[in-house]
Amino acid sequence: MSTSIAQISANRANAKKSTGAITQLGKSKVSQNAITHGLFAKQLVLMDENPLEYQSLLDELQRSLQPVGILEQSLIERIAISLWRQKRLVKAEAAYLTLEHQPKRIAPLVA
Repeated sequence: MSTSIAQISANRANAKKSTGAITQLGKSKVSQNAITHGLFAKQLVLMDENPLEYQSLLDELQRSLQPVGILEQSLIERIAISLWRQKRLVKAEAAYLTLEHQPKRIAPLVA
């Protein structure tokens, strides 16, 4: 079933009425809509993550490695980012495997 020209025109007219999020809170929420696992997110700390945990990780790396100069400081930050994203990847993998091993409940509904 294809979409008629009239329906396409109506859809375009309705789309022009949409203003999207207006408040800062609304804009902040909708900015997260496309994030599925967060591995390639532009934002380092996602809304469901604790920024203090990331800061604690960064502080601990700085305390234990004691960087000297901008290059070493930059490397510490890269390590922290890598560890933070690796932790997120482990969570995403665990969630995926949990979902994969659950019985598929849709089959009985289709039959």
